[in-house]
Amino acid sequence: MGRIICSFKNANLSMQEQKGICIKEGIDLLSVDRYDDKSLLEISKDEILEFRKKDVEVAALESMIGYKDFDDDLEEAEKIFSLAKESKIKMVICYGYFPFENNDKLINHFINLADMAKKNGIQLLIRNHSKTNFNSADKLLELVTTVNRPNFKVLFDTKEFIKNNEIIMPAYRHLKKEIGSIYINDSIGDFNTPIGMGEGNIIEFLKILENDDYKGNYFIDLDFNDYLKREKKYREFNPFKVFSKEYKIIRMIDEKLEKKKNDRVTYSYLASLQLRYLKHIIKKK
Repeated sequence: MGRIICSFKNANLSMQEQKGICIKEGIDLLSVDRYDDKSLLEISKDEILEFRKKDVEVAALESMIGYKDFDDDLEEAEKIFSLAKESKIKMVICYGYFPFENNDKLINHFINLADMAKKNGIQLLIRNHSKTNFNSADKLLELVTTVNRPNFKVLFDTKEFIKNNEIIMPAYRHLKKEIGSIYINDSIGDFNTPIGMGEGNIIEFLKILENDDYKGNYFIDLDFNDYLKREKKYREFNPFKVFSKEYKIIRMIDEKLEKKKNDRVTYSYLASLQLRYLKHIIKKK
């Protein structure tokens, strides 16, 4: 069984709150994109290493490499790879850039990034994203096989394949040999849902991974910002207007969680629920 890595990207939780949830549920690996109000470029080695003293280890850095200005990325990548090396972090996540017409230039750029990462002992994981150049299984496979570096693999983000109108299982089969880690993220469109409540048939996918004897890591997305707007959505509800899509999804989730409109639902509760469910599913063959 692969190890579980918690990702609280966009969750608006402090590092202490993230760490507390991990410890409570017996998870010792965390993926970070910032440290409280500090970006990755502002985090110190000492702040990262502090986690090793508290039973939680930062296993991956979720960088914005490939998600913004192309020309600035090599300099930023060098800083992030250096932080990862000094902090003994083995994985850095990047993206595939927004529409960029010079494909040869992109390929050479990723070769440079992968080689730079290798010098620092890092596995570079390219995350599929529906708005970037490498948003499909075909495009990702072509990129990774052309770059042809053993430390350059795919972070298979289930939600982003759903958003790109790809069925998860065929995409997984197509990319299987080039997948470095799986990022479990269920959703209905852009709306994040708990595992099993979205459009991705995630439960069956997890079972197939186990049957395939998948040994890689499982990143688990713990961003529930959309659902946790439920109190506001209920206050704003107008019975004389057509139900919004968001309202319908929130009602569906509440029903499955057996929550009433006035019940309080916390981040900690949802994260714990997801982690326990994930551990239950992936242990079954």
